[in-house]
Amino acid sequence: MKNKSIKIILYLILAIFILFCTLVGFFVVRDLGQEDDLRNNIKELNEMFSKNDLDVKKINKNLKTYVTTEENLKLEKAVKKYYKDAFSLVLDINYVLTDKKITSLLNKNNVLNDMPDFTYSKNYIEKTKQTINKSIEDVKSFQTQNNLMSYYKDENLDSYYKDLYIELTSMFNYFGDSKSYETDMNELIKQLDAINDILNFLSENYGSWVIVDDTYYFEDDNLLKEFKRLLSKVEYNNKEEYSYESTKY
Repeated sequence: MKNKSIKIILYLILAIFILFCTLVGFFVVRDLGQEDDLRNNIKELNEMFSKNDLDVKKINKNLKTYVTTEENLKLEKAVKKYYKDAFSLVLDINYVLTDKKITSLLNKNNVLNDMPDFTYSKNYIEKTKQTINKSIEDVKSFQTQNNLMSYYKDENLDSYYKDLYIELTSMFNYFGDSKSYETDMNELIKQLDAINDILNFLSENYGSWVIVDDTYYFEDDNLLKEFKRLLSKVEYNNKEEYSYESTKY
């Protein structure tokens, strides 16, 4: 009888152990599956960022949709808070990068409407430069290690998730590193300054040039040469903006 009782107890212990291992295995498999789901979701989000035409609605939908549960959900919330702030920075500078008004500041209609002082155009250039400079500083702050880990700390995540959190947030590479981003943006500022120099030249020499059929005409060769020199510093994204020539009259 005693041996039978011991066997029953051993069977119960074995059954409990098997049940425990099964449950542990289930949760491990489920967590690993959710981690893969989250990886794929963040990968898809970054692919959206890389497109020339940002689908704002689709990106926002992704940021508001969760594909995990429980502890994994805390991780996902931390990661998506990071990406939400990143997207805000992307939108700020993307507005400048896709702004066709910048490349139209020297076209006939704008020049004729804004001369001789070009107040609107110069103010527009200055505001755009301020936006770019602010973006440079914001990106620097955003890319610091302290800021990166602040989202992780705010969710009080277990240390188990630290490597995965870094992996998922490191997928974001829209700006590159802050130094290369600053270099690229400073080049854009140079383009704006080049346009501003042309506007100053046209304003200072107002009365010595005219526009006829989209062509600039200057009263002497020196003005013509200086205009061409200034114009050569402007690199347009839209080649249609090259629709005029400088010609002496």
